[in-house]
Amino acid sequence: KTYTPSSNSSTSANFSGIGHFFAEASGKPSDLSEISTVIDRVAAELAAQPVDADTLERARKPMLEKLELANNRNGFWLSYVAKAQSEPKRLERIEAKAPILSKLTPADVQATARKYLKKDNSIRIFAKPEEKPNQDSGK
Repeated sequence: KTYTPSSNSSTSANFSGIGHFFAEASGKPSDLSEISTVIDRVAAELAAQPVDADTLERARKPMLEKLELANNRNGFWLSYVAKAQSEPKRLERIEAKAPILSKLTPADVQATARKYLKKDNSIRIFAKPEEKPNQDSGK
């Protein structure tokens, strides 16, 4: 089966150590349990052992390319410049992204997974289409 997985994270600009990470995948409602199991398995694998260098590089490269492309567009910078005086740390964070991502190691990924990707610390949200009544039974 094929799913469309993605993940992202967000940290608070105001509160140190506060944020969230999410993993998601689209699929048929009947596959939700399997999708959830796969996400749990990948999280457990990331915590159990470091990813290999090639896998990390294949994930890192498009992220760095996207950052570089964004950095060369005015629209990207407008949102940061608009709040540069009131929130100077926003500029510091955006300038630090590429260097941090470039230095990230498989051990860093594993340590982060061990710290944050704990099944008992997760919240599950399932978005499913509304079930339609059976037209044969008149319900």
